[in-house]
Parts: sequence; C-alpha cells; structure tokens
Amino acid sequence: MIKFGNDIVTVGGDWLKYEAPDPSGLPERTIRVRWASDATPHDIEGATITRVAGYTDIYDIHIPSDKWNSLFIYSGPQNLLEVIGANTRGVTDMGDMFNACSSITTVPLFDTSKVVETDNMFTDCTSLRTVPLFDTSNVINMYAMFDECTSLTSIPLFNTSKAERVHNMFWHCYKVESGALALYQQMSSQANPPAVHGSAFFKCGQDTVTGAAELAQIPSSWGGTGA
Repeated sequence: MIKFGNDIVTVGGDWLKYEAPDPSGLPERTIRVRWASDATPHDIEGATITRVAGYTDIYDIHIPSDKWNSLFIYSGPQNLLEVIGANTRGVTDMGDMFNACSSITTVPLFDTSKVVETDNMFTDCTSLRTVPLFDTSNVINMYAMFDECTSLTSIPLFNTSKAERVHNMFWHCYKVESGALALYQQMSSQANPPAVHGSAFFKCGQDTVTGAAELAQIPSSWGGTGA
C-alpha cells in the first residue's frame, strides 16, 4: 500500500477506507473534525483551533464554554466533512451546533448528558443519514432539531421526558423509514407531553412506504396525516 496525503491506496489502485487519527483521549470540550482541504475552520467564538500533526485536513477545536450553540455556522459549515470524535463533557447548549453542515452523513455518539438545548442542532444537514441514540434526558427544547434533514433514514427513540418544545422537529425528513411513530407514541403518552408540538413530523417519511404508513398513524396536530 502507498499513502497519498491522508488516503491509503493499494499498489493496484483500489481505494481503502479513509484513515483518521484516533479521537480517544481528546481534552474536555474539544471536537475533532475533518475539514475540506481547500478551507480552514474560522470564526468560531472563543475557540482554539489546532491542526492535528501529520494531517492537512483534520483539526482539534477546543471551546472552553459550555455553550456550543451555532458552533460552525459562521465558518462555512458545508466545509465540515466528518466529525471524528468529541469530548463534550459538561456542554449544556448544542442549539444550531451543526446547522447547515450539509456534507456530513453521520456523527459519532458523544456526551450530551448535561445538554438542555438541541434546537436546530442538525437543521439543513441534507446529507445526514443516521444519528446515534444521544442522551437527551435533560433536553427541554428540541425545536426543529432535524429540520430539513432530507436524507435521514431512521429516528432513534430519544428520551423526551423533559421536552417542552418539539415543533418542526422532523420537518421535511422525507426519507425516514422508521422511528417516527414510536417517538410520537412516547411523547404523546408520557407524564408531561411536550406543550408545543405542531408539525413535529410534517412530511416525515412521506417518500418511503414504511415511513408513510407511520405518518398515517400520527395525528395532524403533530404534523402527521392521520385524523
């Protein structure tokens, strides 16, 4: 095998999986990302940005604040290609964190145990296909969390026990195949259902057979097509 930049190829020319540095052991409140090679992260308030040794497109971004809202929104969010890992211990606000990061297809599981705000966290992440089951046990505001995630295929059963606002949460997530109905059933029957939930599932899953079937069992007051 021969290494060209950060990619590994065989002598015969077959590409192998992109290799990124091990993200374990990151300092607290640091995120490791792969960035478009013709750009660099910038305009991230209060951040210390360090390029990882040996790589031209991988950066460690340290944000000492517990407020990570709008993290990449002013730095050309489409240039974020991959989230390799993150140590988000103690972070409380992830609102708009990945807003308009239209190139990412998934993100790894990271610590969200203290997070209260996830509004617009993945809005307009149009290439996002999957997300892990984040700990949302303390989240109050989930407004438009996945708004316009038009490639998302499934919805994890997030803990919504403290959620008060979930309106537009999965607005226009056309390709969702499963998970919407289970989450609706949980939210609508929990001890304190979210007070604001209009259009939470508007057109969610409508372009898939199973998703449309789930949508038909969600009432219109929640954005479904059911009675």
